[in-house]
Amino acid sequence: MIKFFLSFKKYKIKLILIFLLIISLNLFLLPLNNFKENLAQNLRIYSCQPNLTTFNDNTQFKVKRLYYGFINYVKNGCKYDVIKIDIKLKNYLKINNDRVRSIKNSILTNPREVPGSITYKGKKYKADIRLKGDLAGHWTVNKQWSLRVELKNSESINKMKEFSITKFSERSFPDNLIIANQFKRLGLISPEFKIYKVNINGVNWGLMLAEEQFSDVFLENRKLKDGLIFKLTNEAYFFIKRYLLAKNSPSNEVLTQKQGKIEIDIFNKKKINKFKHLENHETLIRSVNSILNTGYSGNEKYEILNRYFNVRKLARLTANSLVFKTPHTISMSSTRFYLNPYNLKFEPIPTDNRYEKDLKLNNLEEYSNFLSKTFLPFSDIELLEILSKDQLYISEYKIALLDIKSDLVNIKKDINIICERLDNYCKKIIDFKDLEMRILKLIDLGEKVFPKFKNISELNTEIKEISDAEFDVLKNLNTFIYARLFDDYLKVHNLTTDNIMLENVNFYSSKINTKNCKKFKKENCNIETKVLNFNLKRSSDKSFLKKIPIANNNKKIIWAEIKGNIKNKNFKHKIKLENKNFDENSLIEGYASNNKNLKKINKDTFVISGKLTINKPIVVPKNYNLKIEPGSELSFAENTYIYLNGGYLFLDGKKKLIKLLPKNKFWGGIYVNNATKKSVMNNTEIIGTKNFEHEGIFLTGGVNFYRSDVEIINSKILNSKCEDALNIIDSNFILNNSLIKDSLSDGLDSDYSKGLIQETSFINIGGDAIDTSGSKVFIRNTKVENVNDKGLSAGEKSEVKIEHLQIDSAKFGLVSKDLSVVKGRDLSISNSIEYDIMAFQKKMHYGSAFINITEVKSNDKILSQVDSEIIINDIKIISKNFNPSKFY
Repeated sequence: MIKFFLSFKKYKIKLILIFLLIISLNLFLLPLNNFKENLAQNLRIYSCQPNLTTFNDNTQFKVKRLYYGFINYVKNGCKYDVIKIDIKLKNYLKINNDRVRSIKNSILTNPREVPGSITYKGKKYKADIRLKGDLAGHWTVNKQWSLRVELKNSESINKMKEFSITKFSERSFPDNLIIANQFKRLGLISPEFKIYKVNINGVNWGLMLAEEQFSDVFLENRKLKDGLIFKLTNEAYFFIKRYLLAKNSPSNEVLTQKQGKIEIDIFNKKKINKFKHLENHETLIRSVNSILNTGYSGNEKYEILNRYFNVRKLARLTANSLVFKTPHTISMSSTRFYLNPYNLKFEPIPTDNRYEKDLKLNNLEEYSNFLSKTFLPFSDIELLEILSKDQLYISEYKIALLDIKSDLVNIKKDINIICERLDNYCKKIIDFKDLEMRILKLIDLGEKVFPKFKNISELNTEIKEISDAEFDVLKNLNTFIYARLFDDYLKVHNLTTDNIMLENVNFYSSKINTKNCKKFKKENCNIETKVLNFNLKRSSDKSFLKKIPIANNNKKIIWAEIKGNIKNKNFKHKIKLENKNFDENSLIEGYASNNKNLKKINKDTFVISGKLTINKPIVVPKNYNLKIEPGSELSFAENTYIYLNGGYLFLDGKKKLIKLLPKNKFWGGIYVNNATKKSVMNNTEIIGTKNFEHEGIFLTGGVNFYRSDVEIINSKILNSKCEDALNIIDSNFILNNSLIKDSLSDGLDSDYSKGLIQETSFINIGGDAIDTSGSKVFIRNTKVENVNDKGLSAGEKSEVKIEHLQIDSAKFGLVSKDLSVVKGRDLSISNSIEYDIMAFQKKMHYGSAFINITEVKSNDKILSQVDSEIIINDIKIISKNFNPSKFY
């Protein structure tokens, strides 16, 4: 026993000596500025530990954490993946100059991207890198600055194409990760995290946290269609307050309240210029935000809120945020949204979750105050009042509380896994007794937790002229005005507390027979100047947009530049043309549809019958079904279509053929969205569809089923003029004894669905005959003939089973890629232009592919990439190195 005590004492003395040695070395190496912070940081870096303390913790506690973190390092080592970042000196200095400027201004603005490279597990990746983080905690100390990384060439590391690396303390570790995991279990979109040992230009930066950022890969990892991710604010008020604080200039509350209220910020805005429908989505988001934060009535706001927001997910976000005491999650500056392009619903993406352990939430008054002060994502409390009276919202809120209660065991597992290699204090940061008591309390309170609303006192409306410091920051942010341009009018809002003279506006449009005029670039553009001389008077109004009519005979305007004057100083403001169909008034008024051909046959179903010409879209009322009777023949004008939202479609051609065809060259197709029962298409011909468009919804398919099961029997889809003749998303389907023929591009596109294809033919297909993404499909007794691309393309972790499949005259016969598995028997492939059978990895965030088929007849043109595997007739094909990009 004495021997053990002496050896343990020597062990502790050795640790203390090593600890003191590290401190001594740092005394000579660290800069004098922020000395204590740099010293503590370097100690954590060398002992491979994160900072688990907060600003409010006392020095004794922080030293204690450093010591126990060091003990943990000696005992358990530092077994984390290493990520090396290399940036050329001149570019590294650009990042550092941005940092120095940000320290001076107390906030980060306009950081520059620089090229660099990332090395991970022996592989080097090209990347763009910039400084990240709004406030000083991200970059004041000499290492571990927060950086934003975007990998090039569609590559990814651990399924992350874009990510940030940050100090643990700036991402509220471990509570951020714990709360994020619970959001995922509640069905909300939430980022992934990964711990790395980080090395910058050969210098050890210690443990840092990588957080997934928004990209097409972010959405694809979650089986979501590419769409816009955004905030309903640009946070200008936050930047202004921080800047003025750094300049010791008093804050003008009227000014800051006018900033960032009706503006938006889109994270993946680079893609907007590529697709017209995304431009319309941006306009839709702007208009929705304007309606919710301006002087529209409560009923109008309620209508917009229910039409465009996923109310169920808002309720779940509220419940989880109350349980974990995380006001930051539901504040306007923290909540992001994804616009689901299939239904135009705004789905919340909670980020930056922070468990406020010192926040008092013990009684009804404290809960109500919490909600009224921090509620997502709007500054107008009236919207919380609207939601708290909505039965769907309240019901889902209560269900979410019960789900969280049942998930307590998983929450405890999460914290044990996340903190497994760290100081035991990590597991104690979240007080589970307090958490359990709060869940029970919230369940007991139910909807009483929502505050009783009173008249909100107005701010002091004394209007002060903007100071020189305010002018500087407004100029830097370019937020003197907020403006929107439509065909024949401008909408402009004065974001300052000074008069602004709008002098003129230059309109830029495309020249004839030259390259297109591009947004915000003057080359190849015609310029037309119109005099405004409009005095935009100062006021305390935080939201009203002045509408300025402009005579406009030029329908080819791309963008415009407003020239104005404030305090005898000129400024310019660029805006792009927006679609008037998605302006606020259009959203409030709704879209007129003529359903004169619909006849109601019972409480939830409409019917169409006869030989009819359809000149206006058939929009079935929400949650109602549509039946088209036997023998009907509907001839559709070009801009017409069939749209069901919540109801099923029954094309009842069993007794006599139904025909849906174009009046001229094409028509707008069919979309069944979120049907509660299975749709049926029996003995039906659908001819000449183009891609589906309805009130901002833009789909690539001519016939589309989203979260709507369907059975297609003895039917034909002919002469499709869009990307997918038949597109089935997140649904169960049967395609039986049918024909898809003469399709401009793909025949069937199955995304994240389960289906059976049997006794069906795909003939004369311009793209892929059968294209699966993340789907499970059984193909039996099916024929594919004359295909310009792939006969069968299994991608994105699909599982495809085949039994008697014939593929004749395709560019590529059968292709499996990106973790997809194709198995089965009786495959015949003939006359392939390139290859009969291929397996490879196309996307870095997936992996290799697998094929195993017996009874195969082909010309043996088979290509398997290294790490992928093809087994044909029980013989494994030799793999080769090749770049699959040459086939796309």
